[in-house]
Amino acid sequence: MRRLRTFWLADDFLGINPAMTPDEITAAMEYAEDHHDANEGFNWWHLEMAIDAVLLEKGGA
Repeated sequence: MRRLRTFWLADDFLGINPAMTPDEITAAMEYAEDHHDANEGFNWWHLEMAIDAVLLEKGGA
């Protein structure tokens, strides 16, 4: 199965939450890709939701 790829960088995630660790950024990137909705696309809101989901799962948000 073909995987999606985006142009988002670690700096984009850090721009939203500068306290993120490299592992949290990786997890948020994976979450964003795994929960992609073609009707909404990849946008800043989508990244914010991915960050929130990862940090909530970790217990840090």
